[in-house]
Amino acid sequence: MAPRKRARHDSNAPEISRPLEIKATMEADSFREELVNMWREGRLCDVTIVVEGRSFPAHRLVLSAESPLYMKPMLSSSFAESKEQTITLKEVSSSLFEAALTFMYTRRCTLASELELQPLLQTACMLQVPALQAAAEQAMVEKLTPATCAAAIDLASHLPLAHLMASAQKLALSAFVDVSGSDTFHLLPLARLETLLAHDELCAKEEQVFDGLLRWLGKQPTPPSAEDEARLLQHVRFPLMKGQDYVRESVEKSPLVARHALILAQAYRESRFKEDTPRTRRRRAGLLPYASLEEGLLVCVDADREFVEGECERAVEGATDPCVWDDDGEMAKCVGSRGKISELDASLQGAKIGFEQVDDEWWFPFTVLSRAVDPPSSS
Repeated sequence: MAPRKRARHDSNAPEISRPLEIKATMEADSFREELVNMWREGRLCDVTIVVEGRSFPAHRLVLSAESPLYMKPMLSSSFAESKEQTITLKEVSSSLFEAALTFMYTRRCTLASELELQPLLQTACMLQVPALQAAAEQAMVEKLTPATCAAAIDLASHLPLAHLMASAQKLALSAFVDVSGSDTFHLLPLARLETLLAHDELCAKEEQVFDGLLRWLGKQPTPPSAEDEARLLQHVRFPLMKGQDYVRESVEKSPLVARHALILAQAYRESRFKEDTPRTRRRRAGLLPYASLEEGLLVCVDADREFVEGECERAVEGATDPCVWDDDGEMAKCVGSRGKISELDASLQGAKIGFEQVDDEWWFPFTVLSRAVDPPSSS
């Protein structure tokens, strides 16, 4: 026993190998406390659940209340098991059922490690125990990392786990580069990958988006069809790639692009004729909505002068007038710089911003602004 105790309390042990407690908030309840005592002591238990040869005495009433769509029909209807004193379950492991049963009574259970969290969540969904499902799902959300994100999305695609899906997708959008470089990225379902690639909030350069797509395709056990390849490739915004060497070496020489050359040609045609399409539109990751702007807020103007100038020359979404670009060279000095908002104008959907490197203030539309991480330099 001593070695196990030392390993359990070793501060250098990996997080994933430590015991993990799953619990739900529950007010003190003398009735439930007495029910738990009766269960632990085996008093008035009227059914025994057998899993992998292990016997778990329990109360029909508790199982029916905690698992109304799975255990309740089995225990209280015309099912043959409803009259049996012993019921055998074959779809779950004994250790996971023990954890689930403990949670049904006490609203908490302890797993040997984080590795058991996903199997417990699958068990909760199978047994249809809402309280355990919610607690385990929340635990998975709190444990999400780029390395586990794709696997979580895959799991949520097969089970009714809307909270996990939303949280994992949000992480995948904000940390796409890390997620696409993980060992589990290939587990991402095609439809979910397409959703990410098409999303305006995807936080990645287009070169990174293309590299991620190539990694995903290269690790699929069964190569996607040509139609599916095209579905994914059409969401890469080729005209926004900045590295010409990368385009020549990685894009134009790619066998994937060669198989779908028309997609690349169409993307550059749209860019050349300045068509407003998903492939020519910049992603909005980090973009501040106009409604979130306020006087005194520190913001950063996008570093792409051509883009900023174009946005200033047009009435952006929600605006009736453009902010206007000044060609005297002073406004150009603000591109890529941090400044403080001094005034807002809804008709422009923009903000007047003061910068330390220029004496005047300039109007910029919200579409070129992001929150500044650090305050402007005082030098």
